[in-house]
Amino acid sequence: MMKFGNGRWEEVGRLGGGGQGTAYEVVCANGNPQHYALKTTNRSDEQAIERFRREIEISETLAHPNVIRPVEHDVNANPPFVVYELCVGGNLDKQKEVWSSDLNFALQIFEDVCVGLAAAHFKGFVHRDIKPQNILLKEARGPAVVADFGIAYSSEDARLTQTSEIVGPRIFMAPELEHGGVHDIFPSADVYSLGKLLYYLLSGGKVLSREDFRQPHFDLVGLHKNGRFERVNLLLDRMVVREPEKRFQDAKEVLTAFKAMAELLKGQYNMVGSKVPQPCLYCGQGSYQLTVKAGDNINKTSHEDFYYFVGFKALTSSDWRMLVCDNCGHVQWFRVEKAKTKW
Repeated sequence: MMKFGNGRWEEVGRLGGGGQGTAYEVVCANGNPQHYALKTTNRSDEQAIERFRREIEISETLAHPNVIRPVEHDVNANPPFVVYELCVGGNLDKQKEVWSSDLNFALQIFEDVCVGLAAAHFKGFVHRDIKPQNILLKEARGPAVVADFGIAYSSEDARLTQTSEIVGPRIFMAPELEHGGVHDIFPSADVYSLGKLLYYLLSGGKVLSREDFRQPHFDLVGLHKNGRFERVNLLLDRMVVREPEKRFQDAKEVLTAFKAMAELLKGQYNMVGSKVPQPCLYCGQGSYQLTVKAGDNINKTSHEDFYYFVGFKALTSSDWRMLVCDNCGHVQWFRVEKAKTKW
């Protein structure tokens, strides 16, 4: 078993590793039974060490419950290391079976991530590497924390990452970062990755190809066979879009819109619209279909009889929709001119 920090930290297991570094589960040699996570860097070049130092600095600067918390570090040790709180739930891949079958848990994870990332954006940091492997759960049921700020960008201190570098995971990366050469990096780049993460959480762990979330084989409405998930699509319209200016501009804006969407989704409120199939509230077997709306080509006599039959007074200024269940005939009415949302 390996030891670090002149023997102060003792390895009890290996958590994972890659080309950049290795993570171990460790205990302190002073007899404290609590377990921690220790991360080392495998590279000794100046830029890698500086990034490692920066990752630690950012986590310490943020000091946020939804950002991984460093406990101790020594960048001058051989190898350099940092000790973090141990997130026993692991990354999102490890708990996929739990959150993929629990909508409320998946939504809570995403809210935690937004809160942590909003704190980073407020301090001027752009993470640039948001992906499931960098979202950890302190316990099996959360809360979630954002980890690995190794390639984070700050507009006030761009010394760590050359703008010509390609950074981050390509499948989650904002298009403007993919080929490098970006001199102005904004939090909206993280917003794109957040959208991919939201889709990942609500699709049961599917990885979304670029901006294809409305394509039939990716659409959450079809995957869940539930029109309420169109609310998620409307949110993704402002996140997973190629043009940065069309996105929410930071995680705080995402968080505000997400909370409103999540309450509607969890409360199982139906979407209003003719393009989203809605199950009948009466028989539960059929779906409402848009049958007639104001301005449809109806002859005068039948139009007048129709109004008389349903007890409405015909108003030329009215804008209404009638939806009828295709199974039992149950009717839903909408007065669109009275609504904030027009359709």
